[in-house]
Amino acid sequence: MFSAQGDKNQYTEVEQLSALSSIAVLKDDFRHKILSHKGLNNIHEYANWQLAIDAVLDGSNAAIFFSDPGMQYFCATKGNDCNALTRVFMYQTMRSYLVLSKVESNKKLVQKLMIAAEQYKNTTEFAELSQQWLKQYESQPIRIPMHIENGVLNLWDQ
Repeated sequence: MFSAQGDKNQYTEVEQLSALSSIAVLKDDFRHKILSHKGLNNIHEYANWQLAIDAVLDGSNAAIFFSDPGMQYFCATKGNDCNALTRVFMYQTMRSYLVLSKVESNKKLVQKLMIAAEQYKNTTEFAELSQQWLKQYESQPIRIPMHIENGVLNLWDQ
């Protein structure tokens, strides 16, 4: 979460965010649902991220619940001056793993990792998660060509 109003606080719990006068979110985004689930009533919904960022930059909202890469992308591509925005809360740190084997890798371990990845890739959980992320990116004002093929996100049109 980022604030442009000189908020020097570092919030550590979602419930503490009720101290902010207003928080901009993308309507029905998972962050919106997190705040709603915790009972916060200082939420302002927006149809797209650019509107939400603009509302924070112009002072209409105290903060925006958005990711670091998302902020970097929208600030860079739209020419917004986001220097005044500072992170005041981090909900979760998400990690992604990419496994590449070296020539001298343990072949049994490589095989186990390949099987585990293939099994997860074939689950409905992975399919639903993939579609959820694609829909979020498709709804953005700047279209990023992408599709998922065989469990891999490709950054070009199919």
